[in-house]
Amino acid sequence: PAQLETVIKQYVPELREAFLANTRAKLGLENAEAEDDELGGELRAAMAAAKSDFTRTFRMLADIRTATEAANDGGLAQAHREALLLALGGTVEAAGWIDKYERRLEREARPAPERAAAMNAVNPRIVLRNHLAQEAIAASEAGDDEPVRRLLAALRRPYSDDSEVAAYDRPAPAGGPPIVVSCSS
Repeated sequence: PAQLETVIKQYVPELREAFLANTRAKLGLENAEAEDDELGGELRAAMAAAKSDFTRTFRMLADIRTATEAANDGGLAQAHREALLLALGGTVEAAGWIDKYERRLEREARPAPERAAAMNAVNPRIVLRNHLAQEAIAASEAGDDEPVRRLLAALRRPYSDDSEVAAYDRPAPAGGPPIVVSCSS
């Protein structure tokens, strides 16, 4: 028990630091600041409250620009901001988090395109979603294994922006049939 206690005392701080480093990478933050843990926690809470698609929301963050960066973009930054706000539930709290995030980005030296590329390298575009697995399984059961092959090929490149991967970057259709995929599928 004494050895276990010693290991746990070492492990917990290392785990927290690794989690914070991962959070910074997902948020595109190169420079460590004291508020980063809180910023990440507030985002995760907002996503949970809004029932956001975490994968898509983290990917959307790469398109956010600070006010300074957005000055010459012809409104594109505002459109990205509004899409993110909707993904976070469209609340006053979500808007406040975005403002806080934009202010935090102002203190970063890395240019927006570099930041976006770094973020997109750690935030996958696609993940295996139940409805995609169900579609591929149904096709395979009907004798067509090509959808399984295409899905597998896309999942081997989850960070890609290629069009064949983009086909798998979609939420489940509203009102679709119930998903019958199990963990063992």
